[in-house]
Amino acid sequence: MNTLSDLRRTLDQHAGDVADPAAVARAASVHHRVAVVRRRRTALGAGALALVVAAGVTTAVWPRDPQGAAPAAPVVLGQRAPTTIGSLGYTYVTDGDGEAFGLRGAIHVSASTKPQLYSWTTDEARQVSVTLPNGDVVHSARVGFHDFAVVAPGESGRLTVRVSHGHVGLASYVLTDAAPAGYTKAGVTYRDTVAGVPLLTARIGDVGQAVLRISFVAPRGQVSVQNMCTGLPKGDVVNVSINHNGRIGGGDCDSAGTFDPGSSGGYVTRAGRPGHQVHVRVWVSAGFHDPTPLPASSVPSLRMGVAVYGPVSQQPIAGNFVATVVEHGGHTWRLTSVHSSDGAPIRLPAVSSDRVAAMAWHTHGSTEVTFGAGSSKAPEGGHFGGGRAGLPDLWVPAGGAVRASLDHGTGTFGVALYERVD
Repeated sequence: MNTLSDLRRTLDQHAGDVADPAAVARAASVHHRVAVVRRRRTALGAGALALVVAAGVTTAVWPRDPQGAAPAAPVVLGQRAPTTIGSLGYTYVTDGDGEAFGLRGAIHVSASTKPQLYSWTTDEARQVSVTLPNGDVVHSARVGFHDFAVVAPGESGRLTVRVSHGHVGLASYVLTDAAPAGYTKAGVTYRDTVAGVPLLTARIGDVGQAVLRISFVAPRGQVSVQNMCTGLPKGDVVNVSINHNGRIGGGDCDSAGTFDPGSSGGYVTRAGRPGHQVHVRVWVSAGFHDPTPLPASSVPSLRMGVAVYGPVSQQPIAGNFVATVVEHGGHTWRLTSVHSSDGAPIRLPAVSSDRVAAMAWHTHGSTEVTFGAGSSKAPEGGHFGGGRAGLPDLWVPAGGAVRASLDHGTGTFGVALYERVD
């Protein structure tokens, strides 16, 4: 799994076995993606787009370049879609497919190892509602192909568009091979800036390389260590340490982990005194309880990468911290408010625009939390061990009131809300 971000539960189980438990506690922050709240993700497969008529009058167009090269951008509802669209430094290009619907329509999105982008236009309406395969409902007043949504790698299902009157059209885009600014090797890129945080150093190893080492000068504030791997034999784990002070984590690989590995998960920690040299080591061992490095001959298909971003901009909340800027759905979002509680449920009113939320807590003993926004989705949450932890990437649709609760355990918890800034 990329950047070891789905190992929150493993770290909880083995925190006492790690040489630096405090580092693990810091790492178990809201920057982790928690597997229990991502049950909706499906297995990866070959990427494809099948257009399906759902309702209303439909006009499908699939123009192709007469020379048989790159497809031409489609004309939908009398408007030609752009050839390329940029998102978070990546470039997406038209696949030539477009479709128009009366009031409401849907397409089927097949799972892909890369993100897929969709843009829209209308002939009359000035507000569009887009339901993504993961259930998030996006609302946009930007029509004329001036806005878009990104379907994350591995997600599949129906993508539905709605307008109150007139017609709505969609155009689909695929990721190009153009690398964003940053450190790139073997088609994998650590971007030079992620959610406003600059890249300090990065390295991607060769196939079969079992140990990586990088160094950087510690900034003022915390850093985020982001690593990725593919081709790790079953049962083996990848370990990360800073300045030889014990592991800050360990885990296996994710088959989708080579895309944008600096954007999710990671280990947030203090690296050392500002201005001093810091050394990061990443290596492979036979299991979490056995940190002994394995020889390169035992991992012939492994490729690892590691990067450090910093300083991380955070704001305290409920005995924990949240990032002041996050990325979600191909867009950038800035923190606008935090709300904390010593145990009573948090209720926040709906607003007219979409938002992103994060839930954070610092508790004692077994902990159960619940988060919900609007009425279209089942609440997210789960059971966790005590300590500092959180749930990131929580979608709050326009018109959806926020509700969050600490259902079991003692301590404090909070909700952070973000508004889109791009």
